[in-house]
Amino acid sequence: MSSHDEDAKELQPTFAQGYKLGEKKTVDEYAELDKGDESLNRWKASLGIGAEAPEASAKPSGPGVTVTELFLESPTLPPGHSIKFDLNNAGAHKDKVVNIKEDVEYK
Repeated sequence: MSSHDEDAKELQPTFAQGYKLGEKKTVDEYAELDKGDESLNRWKASLGIGAEAPEASAKPSGPGVTVTELFLESPTLPPGHSIKFDLNNAGAHKDKVVNIKEDVEYK
């Protein structure tokens, strides 16, 4: 059985050596990239960016759903514990890193 210190160490974020994060871009800057690529423009439109994208003010066709909380539960967590995210205050989670590992069952 692993100790609490080993578990805490395993949950620390990891970084790939030599990886450099690219510069941040706005949605408009991404829309301007590769303007002449027809296939890429269709793909961007499907994501809601670019000239062919539907207007943001367009009325949605389905029911409106707002997700306010996200819970992750797993049998590998201590009994009675879950990971909870309050999505009403998304900025509160800005500095928290969660690694979702392979072969771990979540509900």
